[in-house]
Amino acid sequence: MVRKRFDRFGGATRESTWYPDESLGKHSPSPPRPIASPSISNSGPPDPSVPSAVHPVAPVARPRPQSRRRSRRPKKPWNLRVFWLSTFAVFGGTGLAAFLWMTHLPPPPDCQNISPLSSDMDRLYCAREAAQSGRLNDLVASIKLVEQWPTENPLYGEAQGLLADWSAVLLTTARQQIERGDFDGAIATTQYIPTKSPNYADVEAAVSTWKQQWQDGEAVYAKAEAALKVHNWDEAARQLSTLGQLQNRYWRQQRVDELAQQIILERQAWKMLTDARNLAKGNPLERLGSAIALAEKVNQQTFTWAEAKTNIEQWSTLLLNGGSEKRNAGDFDAAIALASQIPDISTLASEAKDLIEFSSAQKLARQSTSAWHPSLVHVLNLLEATKAARQVEPNGSLYAEAQANVQDWEQQLTDLIQLQYANIFAGIGHHSTLQMAVHQATQIEAGRSRRTQAQTLIAHWTQEIQRIEDRPIIARARQLAEPGTIPAFKTAIAEASKVQMGRALRNDAQTWVANWTNQIEIIEDTPTLEEARSLASQGSLSRAIDVAGRIGAERALYGEARSAIRRWRYEILVAQDSRTLDQARSLAAELSLTRAIDVASQIGAGRPLYSEAQGAIADWQAQRAQIWADQEAAQQSSSDYYDDGYSSDGYSDDSGYEDSGDYNDGYYDESY
Repeated sequence: MVRKRFDRFGGATRESTWYPDESLGKHSPSPPRPIASPSISNSGPPDPSVPSAVHPVAPVARPRPQSRRRSRRPKKPWNLRVFWLSTFAVFGGTGLAAFLWMTHLPPPPDCQNISPLSSDMDRLYCAREAAQSGRLNDLVASIKLVEQWPTENPLYGEAQGLLADWSAVLLTTARQQIERGDFDGAIATTQYIPTKSPNYADVEAAVSTWKQQWQDGEAVYAKAEAALKVHNWDEAARQLSTLGQLQNRYWRQQRVDELAQQIILERQAWKMLTDARNLAKGNPLERLGSAIALAEKVNQQTFTWAEAKTNIEQWSTLLLNGGSEKRNAGDFDAAIALASQIPDISTLASEAKDLIEFSSAQKLARQSTSAWHPSLVHVLNLLEATKAARQVEPNGSLYAEAQANVQDWEQQLTDLIQLQYANIFAGIGHHSTLQMAVHQATQIEAGRSRRTQAQTLIAHWTQEIQRIEDRPIIARARQLAEPGTIPAFKTAIAEASKVQMGRALRNDAQTWVANWTNQIEIIEDTPTLEEARSLASQGSLSRAIDVAGRIGAERALYGEARSAIRRWRYEILVAQDSRTLDQARSLAAELSLTRAIDVASQIGAGRPLYSEAQGAIADWQAQRAQIWADQEAAQQSSSDYYDDGYSSDGYSDDSGYEDSGDYNDGYYDESY
């Protein structure tokens, strides 16, 4: 307890802490300095600040006029005067001290050194002084000091008055707390007021009222919250109105404002969640990320947030599963894109992070094998892949697979660096450096991940060595073939054939061999083809075909000869079909349509004039059909003329004649 200390003159000196009852005397500062009493000096003039009444002054003898004559009395010794002056000074100082002691109040008790052995007056004084601070601890301590005093105590009446005052202060403090909404604090404050307090009945009435008001407020607020949880906005509004009619200012004002704000937030949150759910209908992976982003905007202080959090978890699970499937299928970019949409608030955030890290690592590792030719970029990709895979959490589902990949990638990194050195040697392009590169690559053992790449490089560098060795052979062969004669070509073919099968330039050499072989065949078969063409120009197409047929199928001019033969055969067929078609047309001109059709039909499908013959046949068939139709109409007209009409009613003569329908009156000529 902190109180102001007063000196004996009533002036404040400093603040100090006082602990009543059990605390009294436990924290004692240094004792106050005694107030020095004023004293009177023997030699100097009196202090003007001290009243003259307390400064006795020795009587002073008036100077007598000196006689011109010397006194005949003997002089008094000077030490007698000193004696009397000292006597008056002692009595004067004693009187002054007594006056000061009588006119000044006694010093107040030292509350720092108060103890259970101190007098009740001193203890009550210290309690009153402490309570003047108005602090709760000081008031409680003061109340505890006097609440147990018996009625026989001379200070009981004064203590009861102080107790009533202090209790009133505590009750006022509790009212302030309850108005601020500190129900527990207010109840706790009233519990410090003793039952023996004169105004304890007011305390009980106030506490009872507060409890009832608090129960009413909590009940209304609970109903409002229950309505908000099920999104019943109308019921929440009704409870808001009820809450505003309560007597307690805290519930009527502060909690009403809070509830109104909560209703607004809940409605906004529910709309956001509804929009997010509409966006995620059908669980399309491409829209789940947007739905999650919208659901994340739901205020976390609302009841809707619990539903939003559940939906976020569901959608995050779908994204994680979809991302895992994409990763397993080798689509690492898609896996990263899906996992990146899982928010940090999701319980799957750690797994999503692992999926992103591992997919990124696998993507980089795959990029290091995208080309069979090693490069520094591939080395850096493997380093980054290893680093990313190490970020997978040990308790994650991908940890075991990631660690297995890390071991493999570290092994690949060692082999790739070795291949990179070999590639540097091979890049020089000399026969010896290529052999050194091949030797370096052969150090990668079978069963290692980079073994296939090493074998590919060995094959490539071996072919480079072979090219270096075989290029001079092909160059000499081409030089030998330059004259363009059959002997020159044969010599060049023999030289190029030195490039053995399986060598890098074997195909190039065989290509030149095939070319020179064709040149020889062209030189040999050109006279034959020219003879056939000459015969064809003279009209001897059959002989031309026979001559051109001498060129075999494996010869260079075989295709050209076959083309000429097909052309000549076509000309022969056209000549044959033209004669047949001309004969048919002559018959048709004589109205022998049926014979014309039969002759034209001899031109079979696939022959040159087949389409033309079929067109003529169609025209002649139509013409013949018209003639037959005209003849039938004329025959029908003649038959109607000889009919007497009796046959219509079933009449039949006795001669037994019956028209068989085979009668030909000459009008129908089948020659058409």
